[in-house]
Amino acid sequence: MISINSKSIITTKLVQSFVIASKNKDILTLDEILDDNGIYEILNKELKIKCVEKLEFLKWYNIKLEQVNIKSVIYDKTIVENSLNDVVILNDGEFAKTPLDLSDKIKTGFVFNVDKGKINSIKFCDDFLKTFNSTVYEVLVENCLICCRYGYTMEEAIIIYNKNPKSKFNYITKKLF
Repeated sequence: MISINSKSIITTKLVQSFVIASKNKDILTLDEILDDNGIYEILNKELKIKCVEKLEFLKWYNIKLEQVNIKSVIYDKTIVENSLNDVVILNDGEFAKTPLDLSDKIKTGFVFNVDKGKINSIKFCDDFLKTFNSTVYEVLVENCLICCRYGYTMEEAIIIYNKNPKSKFNYITKKLF
């Protein structure tokens, strides 16, 4: 029987291997550390979360890795079913999943479950213990309030936000306002 402490060490090593393989775009290592019978979350063509088997996850993840370099990694934890699970937040939470509406959180990570020395589950996660994570709406309001302090109305502030090419979420707000 594996003790809780040794399971934690195994999990940490597997999560670190996942991160290194992701940075190096090393699909072969990812294939080795993922359980053949595991269930993994991806985004389908409609950008909805879908649970898939290992091969489909690796195909999807490889495409994602080809589109971007992993520049930053944050290790965090989340509470899943009353236990702490490891979370990895890649590229400040911008990797792999993008917010689609005002209520979405701006950062997404991966939460891992490990069994029998392999990662047998990877799910998207946006609730972290240490990393602050606001919603798109909170970001929009914060930006608009800055404009309002300078005498703009809320409607004018939203127009300014939508026209600003540096506005991170104007692809959402332009559809709504």
